[in-house]
Amino acid sequence: MIQISKWRALGELFAQLPEINSFIYGAQDEDILAKVETLKIHDYPVLVGILPTILGTGRNLDNMGHESPLFYYCMVPNTNMSNEETDEAWESTLNAIKGIEEVIKANCNSQQWQELYYVQPDSIHIDPEFNMWGLMGWSIGFQIEHADN
Repeated sequence: MIQISKWRALGELFAQLPEINSFIYGAQDEDILAKVETLKIHDYPVLVGILPTILGTGRNLDNMGHESPLFYYCMVPNTNMSNEETDEAWESTLNAIKGIEEVIKANCNSQQWQELYYVQPDSIHIDPEFNMWGLMGWSIGFQIEHADN
């Protein structure tokens, strides 16, 4: 089963990209919103991680495993911006999300990030997000599989 400390470290790895200035995470909207309210302008773009759901897999309990959908959001404040500023916000947050996708690809065979061995490539999806926690940007979601030990 996925370890939360390893999941958090994965978010911190993604947050090292030059397009991202900080990382926060939580389980529910209220938790995330409380953390967003403490951010300063220099903390944006912020990478937001949502604690993963853990789903059972397998046809019987003897070979039961788990899979988890992981979601990370690269966001900036949704303020009164000009069209050019809005376009730049969409572009910069999308570039950060594309960078996360590249980190996943580059580390899928890394001993340090064994969680990424089991990313299901066809599960990766990138979506625009608007007015989520008062922010806008892009999200990346993907599935990982992990066997029980």
